[in-house]
Amino acid sequence: MNCYPETMQINRVSVVGGGTMGNGIAHVLALSGFPVVLIESKEEFLARALTTIRENMRRQAAKSVITPRLMDEALARIEPSLKLEDAAQVDFVIEAIPESLE
Repeated sequence: MNCYPETMQINRVSVVGGGTMGNGIAHVLALSGFPVVLIESKEEFLARALTTIRENMRRQAAKSVITPRLMDEALARIEPSLKLEDAAQVDFVIEAIPESLE
């Protein structure tokens, strides 16, 4: 018996947390053609995540791993957000935030 839905259409993804894992996940999803809502708790964390993604893609383009056009298209697919509520507007959510008891 298959416990997974036979058809699951994922058109838009959200990554909650833009740290090392989160920005890497958003990076790969955007390069794979998925629109991504990248959610962070503070503007400076979001800016850092977007800068990291941009720099990592620039390195890939410099090494001809991706084309500059693919880089631009992927970066355009990433929608930054400071509102967790924006995760409700997607088909699939990936949580990548630090575990902190505080």
